[in-house]
Amino acid sequence: MAVKKISIVSFTGFTVYCIIKQESTGWNLDDTDGGFRASVVEGFPDSWRGDYSSLVDYETADRVTYEGHYYSCILTNGPTLPNEIHIPLESGYWNSLGTFDPYLSFTEDSIIRGRYDFSENRKEWVNGLYTATAYRQVGAYPSPEVDLILGIKSMYVKDNAEVVVEQDVSGIDWDKMIPTIAVTVTQTIGG
Repeated sequence: MAVKKISIVSFTGFTVYCIIKQESTGWNLDDTDGGFRASVVEGFPDSWRGDYSSLVDYETADRVTYEGHYYSCILTNGPTLPNEIHIPLESGYWNSLGTFDPYLSFTEDSIIRGRYDFSENRKEWVNGLYTATAYRQVGAYPSPEVDLILGIKSMYVKDNAEVVVEQDVSGIDWDKMIPTIAVTVTQTIGG
């Protein structure tokens, strides 16, 4: 697996995280397994049933939330079946789907203080454009609504590796550049 690496520079001692978005689908990287998804219920919109209720009949593959966790029904149950009301915590009727965690933690370099790195290689990424938004966490938990954005990086991935083009800037014929196209000279997020 090819490693995709993101580095940012900021002040030392911060808690830094990022959210990586796959632009073609709008899905975010899930830190629990390295896959991209809209949420834990992604891919099964027809079977998403919302919060669990003992008044509803559930079929195999129906998905619900119960006490803040996600579950998938593995054995039909509900009030129309005599003695078959089973809450999601009961084994044999439900599988836990775990949680969806789009917050990817950076590690501060022990030598270069203020440099934060994140590497990912658990799953293959499809070819396309990805955007990483890095945040400085201000509270006890990640909260993109209030946390400070440190930077945004767009990267193109081909064959599971980031495409990086190196060219001597002095060799570019700037007169032939089309003025309506943005030219990115650097891909490093700076804070």
